[in-house]
Amino acid sequence: MRTRAFSLILLTALVGAASGCEEIVVAGIAAISPPHAPQPSNDDWSTFWTGSTDAGGSQGVYTEWDASGAGIVPQWIQITEDQGLRPVVVLGITSALDDPDKRAALRSLLTALAVEHHIGYVALGNEIDRSSRVNELVPFINELAAFVHSLGTATQVFTTFHYEHMLTLPDPAGLVASLPELDLLGFTTYPFMSYWTPVLIPASYYAPISRWTTKPVAFTEVAWPSRVSHPGYPNIHGSESDQVLFIQAFWNTLIRGLDTRFVHWFALSDTSDWHETDPITSFKQVFASCGLMRNTGAAKPALAAWNAFGNVPAW
Repeated sequence: MRTRAFSLILLTALVGAASGCEEIVVAGIAAISPPHAPQPSNDDWSTFWTGSTDAGGSQGVYTEWDASGAGIVPQWIQITEDQGLRPVVVLGITSALDDPDKRAALRSLLTALAVEHHIGYVALGNEIDRSSRVNELVPFINELAAFVHSLGTATQVFTTFHYEHMLTLPDPAGLVASLPELDLLGFTTYPFMSYWTPVLIPASYYAPISRWTTKPVAFTEVAWPSRVSHPGYPNIHGSESDQVLFIQAFWNTLIRGLDTRFVHWFALSDTSDWHETDPITSFKQVFASCGLMRNTGAAKPALAAWNAFGNVPAW
């Protein structure tokens, strides 16, 4: 989804064998989503942090770089660290393209993230392939990535692409190749937009990525809805059992052969207390049932399925 002030990523780990050694693929949650949002109680926040810790060892902030005024990104980083989790940051940066002062402020933020907060991963832009200004974003991202590298820290820089949209482009490999300064590539992915059930997803679904790049990858948003019907969107189907099937297929089959560093499920809790009979008035509402828990805090079977891949400490 487009970058917005949805924020937190929580990460955990899966161990697999690669070239004779163990390789950790970190898993987690890609949105801040306590139960009973948008009005969670203190107990709901406790449920969220506990559930997020069970689902991972790291947590990130997804937000516009200047959201809600100066300091919002470090504020959420501090909250994350206070929970014993390690932050990963995804920043929307388009608003800085045309303003030299904003560019300077963004560089100051990146310096703080890398030098003061020692952030492991920072993304510059989200789903940039869908932006009407992608041709301007590409050189800006290269410029900022080179700047972060010049700071001499261990921070790795990436951007994200919408995988299903990339499949429709005439030259996705060319877009990827135009970003040589990146350390890895991030993808959001929602196969339910193309497949009625996870059983129909071919094992080679993500194979094109290997033709686009030799760099490591991350999946920054992965989702499947638990709501069965989506009025107005008849091609989209979900269920609680389909969520489980997709999670198992994703980890066990779909990402095999990729140098994957981390994977984030869309949300811990559903973003609203939806019901099957509710109308859907915007595509955004399709994602309301993509949590691993209901908005009430009740666990779905998908929660245990996801956490089964998260019993190794994160990096």
